[in-house]
Amino acid sequence: MSLLMLAVSACEESVARLLLSDRAAVNASDQRGRTALWLAASRGDPVIVAALLSMTADPSLGDRDGTLPIHVALQNGHAEAAATLLSREKNIERRTPTGNTPLILAAQAGLNGIVQDLLSRGALRDAKNNQGYTALMIAARAGQAEVVATLIKAGADRTLINKKRETAGDIAAASGHADIAQMLK
Repeated sequence: MSLLMLAVSACEESVARLLLSDRAAVNASDQRGRTALWLAASRGDPVIVAALLSMTADPSLGDRDGTLPIHVALQNGHAEAAATLLSREKNIERRTPTGNTPLILAAQAGLNGIVQDLLSRGALRDAKNNQGYTALMIAARAGQAEVVATLIKAGADRTLINKKRETAGDIAAASGHADIAQMLK
């Protein structure tokens, strides 16, 4: 692990900035393929994420499993770090190894502002992951009523089914979210 990666892991912003100013290898990775940007995104540090991006950190470098910095920021519910990464991202449909798009990850985490931003940028509202789940289905399962309402307003298809032959309404009801199941009728 590089000194820069250690500084980011320890949330030592001043040390990370010093190393960046000294032209540290910004895209170096550890044995798991994680870069300093990946680590900063996983910790939800938008200041370090922005600093790394300004020093040409590559947001398309994922870990050994193919999980990108944007994915890990969204999976961990870090809205500010995710917004910083998305502000530099041209391809908003980059998928995780399990097929989740940034929209699906933001829906699961209940990051309604990110969901709205992605939809305004043309994210595919009905994209399915490897199990056939859409952002609407994932939000319904997670009990994210505000996100469900946003996706419905954006025209997400309530009638789509996953590989288990369930609709978003079925999933909401089975997950104990009767209010969301009602919204999806």
